[in-house]
Amino acid sequence: MDGYIFFYEDKDLSSVIFLSEESGIESEELNYLSILEITEKYSNYYFIVGAKKTFQLPSNIKSRDKVTISYDRILESYPPQIPVLNIEKAE
Repeated sequence: MDGYIFFYEDKDLSSVIFLSEESGIESEELNYLSILEITEKYSNYYFIVGAKKTFQLPSNIKSRDKVTISYDRILESYPPQIPVLNIEKAE
């Protein structure tokens, strides 16, 4: 699945959020909307969790990059969680 990745951190929480390309987000919005504004405006976002304890995000991926993820299931929660098997920077 293709989409955009966002890293969210504050003093109590650290999360990786994935917004599907199917959300219809405009590329200009990636530059000026905060992560909280994006999650309020677009409903089809997911929390990214590692499918394996050894999973690590590649170091070349930065917040707001377009990425391709592979996964085998979506966990039922709100918001949904995706245990990612692989993630690559999209070209």
